[in-house]
Amino acid sequence: MAHTSDTMPTVRTDDVVVEELLDESVIYDLKTNKAHSLNRTATLVWRHCDGHTTVTQMATLLAKELDVPAHEALVWMTLKRLSTLHLLTEHVRVPAASVSHTRREAMRVLGLAAVLPVIASIVAPSAAHAQSCTQNCASAANCVPCDNCNKRCCNGACLGPGQATSQCGC
Repeated sequence: MAHTSDTMPTVRTDDVVVEELLDESVIYDLKTNKAHSLNRTATLVWRHCDGHTTVTQMATLLAKELDVPAHEALVWMTLKRLSTLHLLTEHVRVPAASVSHTRREAMRVLGLAAVLPVIASIVAPSAAHAQSCTQNCASAANCVPCDNCNKRCCNGACLGPGQATSQCGC
């Protein structure tokens, strides 16, 4: 893929589940069993990665939506992270000038830390692993109803629909 301001990245839609909240998104990658939480800035970039919007256009859109100066560094930072996580259809090569912008430099230029893109990732259990505790506990003699939270209590953990949610003693 090109590495200029006319780059038009596209998000990966196969094997991902996207849950959009008000200003944030959670993207679950079924291939890697990782969940990625995107803050408002990263979500806005994600939404505009439609294969038709350039980096320059994204910077302009972010400026309007976040009420900050248009700066392509925000877009490139986000695209670099999305690309590293394999959440784009093609790897994005970030221009050398944009790579030199660290988060600290971007804060200095923009003056606002709140608009920096943040993507936090966690490894989630596969569906088979998530179900194993519930299935094993369903027949266990030591599973009892929890009077405080109306869930089943198995070996000290309260079980919700299909997963352990908290320790008993609620």
